[in-house]
Amino acid sequence: MVRGVDPADPQRGGFWWTPGGGVEGHESTAQTAERELWEETGLRSTAGPIVLERRSQFMFDGRPFRQHETFHWFVVEEAFVPQPECLSEVEQRAITDVRWLSLTDVSGLDEPCYPRCLADLVQAVTKAGAPNPPWFEEQIEPESQ
Repeated sequence: MVRGVDPADPQRGGFWWTPGGGVEGHESTAQTAERELWEETGLRSTAGPIVLERRSQFMFDGRPFRQHETFHWFVVEEAFVPQPECLSEVEQRAITDVRWLSLTDVSGLDEPCYPRCLADLVQAVTKAGAPNPPWFEEQIEPESQ
């Protein structure tokens, strides 16, 4: 998981999110997920099935964002110490921590975590496999409308 703040609004407080980012060139969403996982955690792994699609609107770094996100399932055999490999300039200003969190850790976070359904999704996929169709989550922050 990645923890950070909005560089343009650090008093808003910290929040957590899964590694990820935008598609580059002709990448598939799986290729993007694999690249972003490596860039933000140093882990090389193969993306599994899509388990969540998320639509969100929010302010970040003084700009409004409107995103459609695709979340792939990754199987990681054991906990590891994340070491970011290639952070963008804005990521360097925003990210305050990158660490391995257990499901219990995620469920107990006292700061917002995105996607909001992450703990429930991990439990469901662990128990029953990838959902078909993928789960869907929408988040629209009032100030970004």
